[in-house]
Amino acid sequence: MTASTANWRSPTVVLVCGGLILTLAMGIRHGFGLFLQPISSELGWGRETFALAIAVQNLVWGVTQPFAGMIADRFGSVLPTARMVDAIYEQSAHHLKPSPLPAGPLMTSNLYLLRHQQRIDEQRSGLLLGELISGHKKDLVLSNRLRQLPGRVAIYGWHRAPGHPIQPLSTVHGARYVDYSHGVRLVSATVVVGGRPRSIYDALQDSRVAPILSREGVTRDAWALMHPRVFGPRPAPAAPVLVARPE
Repeated sequence: MTASTANWRSPTVVLVCGGLILTLAMGIRHGFGLFLQPISSELGWGRETFALAIAVQNLVWGVTQPFAGMIADRFGSVLPTARMVDAIYEQSAHHLKPSPLPAGPLMTSNLYLLRHQQRIDEQRSGLLLGELISGHKKDLVLSNRLRQLPGRVAIYGWHRAPGHPIQPLSTVHGARYVDYSHGVRLVSATVVVGGRPRSIYDALQDSRVAPILSREGVTRDAWALMHPRVFGPRPAPAAPVLVARPE
């Protein structure tokens, strides 16, 4: 890692950039309701017109997801496996208490997304930024089951305690489904095996290493599972970033 790379990848820069992204994305999205009355009064729009605008916004949000995935892949990120989610929970500095909302049609609504985020924020209040946190949502994960069930999404986790997830590994939902309880936690696409960096996609196909990363054992062509609609040659993996742990 060069000196210039080390400078911009400092914790301060990452936290500031992440905060700005969340402020712009979630702040604008969750603030629309505040403008319903003044916009309706000024422009003569009814609730139906305003609701249509929000619906279009949701559609655009969905359409942009493949591009968000391309950006994540460009910088070397991948979904974890269920075993990795367990390990992340066990090694987290803070374990939030899961707070499910009543099941029903509102599970996919912006109202539930906002309410659940408020519950998470209440538990995170006073915690240091940058520390590993678990227990806030279910994880989208990589699983061999997706090979037999194309067009589905695999979810797992939301632990109450180590080894006790609320959500066992499931592929019941379609890839377009999302509700307030789902989260996307990306991990590095580079692992260190025997002191050497290695692509996690290759490691998941190695019978000696795969069981460490996944309870399902070898994952055939994990890259294709992560990119079910991407065609063409597989890109070269991103250069690994190794951080030496102080003695």
